[in-house]
Amino acid sequence: MKKLVLLSLSIFTFPAFAQISIDLSDMAVIGDVINRKADTLTPITGPGPAGANQTWTMTTISSNPAYILNENTSVVTVASTPYSAQFPNSNVAMTNDNVSYVYLNQSSSSMTTQGGAGDLLMLGNTIVAPLNPDLKLHDFPRTYNSTFSDNYAVDVTINGSVISPLVSQVRYKRVSTVTDVTDGWGSITTPAGTYNDVLRVKRTDHGKDTIWILPTIGFPPAWSVFSTKDDTAFSYQWLGKEMKLAVAELSYDSLDQPKTFKWTLLPPPGTVGIEENTISTELFPMPASENVSLRLGNELEAGEYFFTVYDVAGKMLMQEKVYATANSTYNFSVQNLPQGLYAWQFIGRNNLYKASGKLSVVR
Repeated sequence: MKKLVLLSLSIFTFPAFAQISIDLSDMAVIGDVINRKADTLTPITGPGPAGANQTWTMTTISSNPAYILNENTSVVTVASTPYSAQFPNSNVAMTNDNVSYVYLNQSSSSMTTQGGAGDLLMLGNTIVAPLNPDLKLHDFPRTYNSTFSDNYAVDVTINGSVISPLVSQVRYKRVSTVTDVTDGWGSITTPAGTYNDVLRVKRTDHGKDTIWILPTIGFPPAWSVFSTKDDTAFSYQWLGKEMKLAVAELSYDSLDQPKTFKWTLLPPPGTVGIEENTISTELFPMPASENVSLRLGNELEAGEYFFTVYDVAGKMLMQEKVYATANSTYNFSVQNLPQGLYAWQFIGRNNLYKASGKLSVVR
């Protein structure tokens, strides 16, 4: 009788639920293009509670379209980027603009970032900023209550003339410790829909920033400390199965106020939509020389779309945005593409309308 009572208590007191597990198969791969939006004036006051079986609603975004930015992240091979030699331990790269890149190493057990390169400050100067040590982004598999800590550092010197003609060089160094806690699971609703079975990750980044300047005057010029600062930054991510990047991200500024909210436009898993290549399309002439035309069928829903061309290594070479309607034709210039074979995609909001094919350019 005691055994029966104990068995009954175990059934009713500890109900089972499917463990959510995020692994490498849920991450982005080379050739992916992930469309996201970012609200830079986030009115969301907080990330919501931690714990099991939560319901997070993150739909109150800015009504001013000037604060809503489009972000199209392309996943490319390291070899196709201009800074591959500086990141020999990376096996994948990501870019939003084909100018600046983040370099990553993905394996079945973890994902780390080795740094970034390009016009990182958007001042027209190239900066190569490797991390040493690098920074862990994920331990796989990631499950509810999993946690890890990691240290990273970056130390770069840049041309100071972009800041002031009186400054020859600027050196920036950050040494930081990151604590990563998967503190909740449940469902999240964003402007793109409701995503079930997501994990929430809280990341705390506590570091010290030091900036030195080397003036153009003085004999001899000498480095001097311009500023030092200790800070702690918080951010949250919601991760879902097969979602490639985070379903949503919320970062905070130095005053612990919400700074930027990002959300994916990929539809929730299981959403019924038009699958790849089910839109009737025709790209002509083929091969092309100066221009191509894309004819769309009557299945298309009017809206904003992107026509994107990639080389054989998966590097995005061109992207044009159009407001497209059914039974219409749109023209694109390929004059800047060298002779060769390419892949093209036509992607709409939430990826619900998508077509792809090959493009041959002959001169």
